[in-house]
Amino acid sequence: MELQSIDLSNIAEGQNIDLWIQAFLLVALGFYTGFALLINKQIKILNKAIETKKAHILSNLSKANLLASVILLVIVILMMVF
Repeated sequence: MELQSIDLSNIAEGQNIDLWIQAFLLVALGFYTGFALLINKQIKILNKAIETKKAHILSNLSKANLLASVILLVIVILMMVF
């Protein structure tokens, strides 16, 4: 049984590189969205444990971060479809 080599010379041609970039962005933004969800949950727990007058600022920042990551993830998914 003979091993066959894989030809990767055409990996950077045309739309193939665009597909790799989109796939990388999809995976990276997926991880970042998961991270934003964790940060949002941790800030909710922090605000319950330590009550301050300005807790809403940190909460709003985490919600904005989560919203931005979800919007970017949807944009990348739409770019891959269309």
